[in-house]
Amino acid sequence: MRLPASHALRFGAASLALAALTSCASGTQETAVPAPPAAPATQPPASTPAPATTSAAPSPAATTPAAATPSPRATATAKPGQSAKPGQSAKPSASAKPSATAPAVPVAQPAPGAKVDCSQLKCIALTFDDGPGKDTPKLLRTLTDEQVVATFFMQGVNIKANPGIVKQVAGTPGMEIGSHTTSHANLPGASKDKLNREITRNDELLEQTIGRKVNLFRPPYGARNAAVDSVAAASGEAVVMWDVDTFDWKTKSAAATRDAIRKQAKPGSIVLMHDIHSSTVNAVPDVVRDLKAQGYTLVTVSQLLGETTPGKVYVNRP
Repeated sequence: MRLPASHALRFGAASLALAALTSCASGTQETAVPAPPAAPATQPPASTPAPATTSAAPSPAATTPAAATPSPRATATAKPGQSAKPGQSAKPSASAKPSATAPAVPVAQPAPGAKVDCSQLKCIALTFDDGPGKDTPKLLRTLTDEQVVATFFMQGVNIKANPGIVKQVAGTPGMEIGSHTTSHANLPGASKDKLNREITRNDELLEQTIGRKVNLFRPPYGARNAAVDSVAAASGEAVVMWDVDTFDWKTKSAAATRDAIRKQAKPGSIVLMHDIHSSTVNAVPDVVRDLKAQGYTLVTVSQLLGETTPGKVYVNRP
């Protein structure tokens, strides 16, 4: 059927309008459809750490010491007692500074004349021969100030020359006096009469000066034999030797005297010095402080040995 021209034109226009509407509707529908969900991200291989793990260092508190490996920089810059963060220098604090070895606390000394158990304590006896001399009062002051005691083996020539100092030693609490012959003679080979004069007469001189008998004897130079020991036994005296020789008479050096004692001293030692030498007297303050710092209790020979036997020879406390 053939349409009139006017109708055909109207139909064509309508068709074009319908097609345009259909096209617009179709485009609106496509933009409204949601995009499909994104595929989940692929996890990195187990051997490759995630970026966050690589850049963030574990906190020291969260990592156990056994498992944690500090970075080289932290190890190089950390102070003792302080944890350093990786990549950052640790700043020292008052508590983190390394401290020097604490000095030893000096051992409290017993009261002068007190009973001392040297089987339980670290005892040592300082002894001084040949006096008294002009520096003996200074030595007494040092010993008293340091609250320690010593034993003085006195010889007759100086007893007669310094009776006042002898009495001063005897009157100082805790100090002990022994005999050292009348003239500092070398006794082995001497006659019986000579031995009696050197040992017995000096004992009598001391007793007259201090008002009491002594019970310790030291032979000059440490030279002795059976005859010497026999006369000492008859006088009621033990023979006292030594195991620490300072050679102070030879060096005449306070430093050398101090060093000799530091090197040789051991528990139970008897130390030989001479109070007639100024260098020795000057060494005593440091000697005493050294021994205290090493834990020694300074005692007399009688305190160190306990009860002694006349004529028996003692070198130290075994």
